Amino acid sequence: MEAIFRCQKCGTCCRNLVKNVGNVTIGLFLTSKETHLFPSKLIFPQISVGVNKPEKTIAYQLNVYACPHINDKNECMIYDKRPLVCKSFPLEITPIEVIMHRECPVIAVLVKEGEARRIGWSAVEIKANQKIRMYMSNRYERYFKVGLKAWTFDLRSKEWIRTSK
Repeated sequence: MEAIFRCQKCGTCCRNLVKNVGNVTIGLFLTSKETHLFPSKLIFPQISVGVNKPEKTIAYQLNVYACPHINDKNECMIYDKRPLVCKSFPLEITPIEVIMHRECPVIAVLVKEGEARRIGWSAVEIKANQKIRMYMSNRYERYFKVGLKAWTFDLRSKEWIRTSK
């Protein structure tokens, strides 16, 4: 039997966008084409690649705890054009791993009940997650050179942290 993820529209996912992952503080992941959806003052680089230092930014992040597009009824005002990471929720690719948002009340209940391993995802969530993976893979390939490393921009320290060896 499979537990199906069903959003309860609590808004938790739209209000907890900055988090600590490993030793890095990151915001909501954005592709370069999604940055126009938000005010530029809220956008920071998230992932860069280079040999000895960050040379080319390949992903961006939103540096705000609550999404400016969620209204007081927990509805997304840009739902049809929301970022891929929002479409893939409750799955998210971080610079370190793919995570399941345990702060989501629905996921928390499934984890508590031991059902997290058997959650069924909708085609929208799976497709969005695959698009994010392809986006990142294509960027790494485009800028690949011997010795290429990845860096993540830490929102807390405002410094690049090397995340690959």
